[in-house]
Amino acid sequence: MDQLRRDGDVEPAGRPDTFALTDIQQAYWVGQDPALELSIPARYYVEVELPDRMAGGVSDALNLLVRRHAMLRAVLLSSGDQRILEQVPEYHVECRDLRGLSSNAHEAGLTDLREEMQSKNLPGEVWPQFDCRISRGDAGSRLHLRFALWLLDGWSFICSCANCWRSARIRKRHCLISGCGSPTMSKRFRMHGGPTAGVGVGITGGLGSTIFRLRRRCRRLLAG
Repeated sequence: MDQLRRDGDVEPAGRPDTFALTDIQQAYWVGQDPALELSIPARYYVEVELPDRMAGGVSDALNLLVRRHAMLRAVLLSSGDQRILEQVPEYHVECRDLRGLSSNAHEAGLTDLREEMQSKNLPGEVWPQFDCRISRGDAGSRLHLRFALWLLDGWSFICSCANCWRSARIRKRHCLISGCGSPTMSKRFRMHGGPTAGVGVGITGGLGSTIFRLRRRCRRLLAG
């Protein structure tokens, strides 16, 4: 990890395009098989508030991350392997404009967006394995992110959030993410959310507390 931060080499030479799942990835894959009686989709959903000036840079920042980090271009094969796609199309972050609405209408708009994202299927063999959107309100903007749990572990999620935030701030400077140092964040940053309704049934004990610690760690990291 230290070497990655120093030289930005996130795709080692000689890495195969197709390779086996790790044990935890395989557990997520098997656990969401509809053939199982209590199968559930292994997804995670989180919201992050951000200033309006940052909203316009999220698409560029996310696409930069996708180009630099191979696992963000990964898909699951029916054979139980994972494959890194060499090329993927540009990802467009949809923006939902809720400005000028009453408080009740604004909350209803957020609820509709959350339900729409949580009901969206993410077939393992289809890229992308994440869904990223932005809502804009009178008080500011909010990033909505849902992704397949097999794609990112806890530390990868923290680093991706921090890198995306940093990249959105400095996108006009054309700075490499890995060389930017620790990001800074205003005190109005807040995170919301957790496992989606479908995942919540399977989040118990140690995993639930781990997610809580990861969210707290992410806040500290992004606070600089």
